Amino acid sequence: MSYSARVTIGILLSAWVSLPAQAALVTSTSENLSGSPAPEIRAETFDGQVFARPVGAGKAVCVSFFASWCPICQAEIQELSEIQSTYAERGMNFIGVLVDPVETPDTLEEARQGLKRKPLPYPVILMDENLRASFQYVGFPATYFITSDGTFSTTLYGYHPRGKIAEVAERVLLGSAPTTERALTVPLETAAPSGAPSARGPSSSEAPELAHPNRGTGGVSPSQARLPSQPNPQQSAPPPERVPTGTQAAADTAERSLASVSTRSTVELVQPAPWSKSPLLALVPSTRKQVHPLIVHFPIAFLGLELLLVMAYLAWPRDSLQVFSHWLLWSAALSLVPSIYTGIGDVGADLGPGWAFWNGLQDRLHHFTRLESTVSLHVLFVLLTASLVLTRLAWRIFFGEKALEGRKRFVFAVLALLGFWALFAAGQVGGSISHP
Repeated sequence: MSYSARVTIGILLSAWVSLPAQAALVTSTSENLSGSPAPEIRAETFDGQVFARPVGAGKAVCVSFFASWCPICQAEIQELSEIQSTYAERGMNFIGVLVDPVETPDTLEEARQGLKRKPLPYPVILMDENLRASFQYVGFPATYFITSDGTFSTTLYGYHPRGKIAEVAERVLLGSAPTTERALTVPLETAAPSGAPSARGPSSSEAPELAHPNRGTGGVSPSQARLPSQPNPQQSAPPPERVPTGTQAAADTAERSLASVSTRSTVELVQPAPWSKSPLLALVPSTRKQVHPLIVHFPIAFLGLELLLVMAYLAWPRDSLQVFSHWLLWSAALSLVPSIYTGIGDVGADLGPGWAFWNGLQDRLHHFTRLESTVSLHVLFVLLTASLVLTRLAWRIFFGEKALEGRKRFVFAVLALLGFWALFAAGQVGGSISHP
């Protein structure tokens, strides 16, 4: 076996062995904790002060667990930050829990500086073993909702758009029952990091998936059930109580305000997909973040076809197979350029103003070895795929027509198989990343 093949196998095995047990969570929803009493939220802040916030004091609470270096967490934080002021005015406290002290202690100082430069609009505390156990923590990002009477409500795992977060927040404030429609999830890699408590996590039907190969993102359809405040038209309404005029007017105003916000959140959540009007619209990305999932299929198709022709050439050497496989390899290499560009741009789009690609490139270079991040793991496999494509392209150019002669064609076929294996891994991990 050639030196390049041995190096490639070594890289793949090293990456496989170093895979972490914990990565960013796939989008899912759980009601496993709903109805159970929530603990007092007590932990240290960055400056060493003790933060204590009792629950059940007449205010709902939204607690967001996040990692400082996780792009999916940053996207979730952006959604929470933009709705925080609206719901804080209506009686919901927001608290951020930084998981770095437990997950990646070496990034704590960097996280401190980052939050100092760009503080969140709500307090941030540091996760410890008590918080891990009391919230039955399984990964990040995770957003826990606690009702005003001090009991857990819905838990959102992974990235969720603003409409979904607002829908749950409305339900918690209104005190309505959780939706009966749940995301279908299957627990994968449920092993927690070392030191995790033995507290029972979500059940098998509700547990969030780790960002794992061959799984799409989960989600929950909006509840179609009536809110408790909405009467059933088939039942006779009880006679209204006599309420003082001023109190009745205030109650009506509050009810109209809540209904208005709830309607806006639901409309944002249940908008139909563009291609429901015409199947041809599926060929046109409706948002910038849907460009990457569309064009990434081109290098996948080219490399898959090229691998088939290379395998066919081993058993049936024909000049036509060699020529066509060479063209497909060139096509794959060229199509990887926009695929990588848009993918890194998607990461940078959530990292502030400026050129999205440059922001994403800096972020990924800075966190390249942070394999706890689903995005970092995806980028690693993509770069491995691209390097193998360029290696085989250089091979074809250097040896010319003799590139697939003799034993060289078997070595070339092994590199093609390794490249497609890396592409397969990149696709599985990337498929768990949300592209809203």
